[in-house]
Amino acid sequence: MAIRVAIATLMGLLMPISAAGNQDNSCEAVGDGSCGTFAMQMSKDQMLLQLDSAKAVIAKRRAAVAAEAAGSAGSACTNIGEDPWSTGVKVACCLGAHLELGPWSGAGAPWSWLCRPSPAPAPPSAGVVGYPSTGLKKAANMWCQVDIPPADWNLKSCPASGTTKLKVLSYNLFWWNLFDRHSGSDRSAGRLIARTGGEEKYDVMGFQECDDRWRVLRDAGLNEAEYEAIDGGRAIAVAYRKTKWTLLDHDSVDVGEDSHEQYYGKRSAMWVRLRNAEGKTVFFMNHHGPLKVSQGGGCTGSATALNIMKVIGENAQSGDVIVLVGDFNAALGSSRIQELERRLTKVHSGYIFGGVDHVFSNCGARGTGQTLEKGDGHYKSDHNALSASFEI
Repeated sequence: MAIRVAIATLMGLLMPISAAGNQDNSCEAVGDGSCGTFAMQMSKDQMLLQLDSAKAVIAKRRAAVAAEAAGSAGSACTNIGEDPWSTGVKVACCLGAHLELGPWSGAGAPWSWLCRPSPAPAPPSAGVVGYPSTGLKKAANMWCQVDIPPADWNLKSCPASGTTKLKVLSYNLFWWNLFDRHSGSDRSAGRLIARTGGEEKYDVMGFQECDDRWRVLRDAGLNEAEYEAIDGGRAIAVAYRKTKWTLLDHDSVDVGEDSHEQYYGKRSAMWVRLRNAEGKTVFFMNHHGPLKVSQGGGCTGSATALNIMKVIGENAQSGDVIVLVGDFNAALGSSRIQELERRLTKVHSGYIFGGVDHVFSNCGARGTGQTLEKGDGHYKSDHNALSASFEI
């Protein structure tokens, strides 16, 4: 593509030479012998100047295209106050700058793009973990653009050292098949939850592909007197045992998006902050990741993982036990899971579809995980449920 652009530019710049040839014809018409010689010399000079100019433009464009292809964030960038399209190929703004549209030539002037100084990030609230930035961006100029934190930044330090039991569940319910087609198959998912929860029961549960959270809880023999359930949108939900835990805050945030090759929409991460009677706090997040499975790039790859970490960093408190669960649609070794493993400790992974269900925590050393069955009825989910237990 760069070569075709360069050739088109060169041809465009050399167009005036033919006009000089027309001047020779007019000189001959008036019978002026010196006129044609002068015009020819001028044409040669113009051609040399234009060739030099064209070569410079081509060189700049080739450099810009090469930098863009390489994803360079070094010297090949546009400075503050400059047009990122000046070479004919967009060159990303330098660190500390961002692309902005405005009437930069004065009131009433046409709007244009310039690289402008980036605003200083707002300081985190007191007690919030925080999310540091290197100034580099992942998925730059896309809706899911996210700051890249320092390589050594992580949340692997556990703030808890007690013996309080915390038991969690992650379960993709395969709703359209297990519930819509087979009416739950004699409480298949619910019976699994009741059986594996045992006498102590689950403290917090994260459901994916869940259209009716209370249907699932009722099938498990759990009711509103003991549990609360929150709809996170995009068919995800969290249920927690309200007789043991008090809800402090919750939210749901889009963090990724399916690739165009298998598109259903954007993907969210929902979280709750809970506190028990001892004053211990848990930040629990549930996520259903983008498709295609394990695909990288854009809003599907590691940008999703970094957006998850950003939501955690901006909402979890420094004393929280952090637990992240879900069907990430990303197997071990994928860019998403590798990024999360840099920032949190992986407690457990399933094995279905290459191992796309996971549990992460900042207290990984104090937790153990287990892969459960897919259900207890004739028909089941297509995913194994995962459980994890912590001492906090």
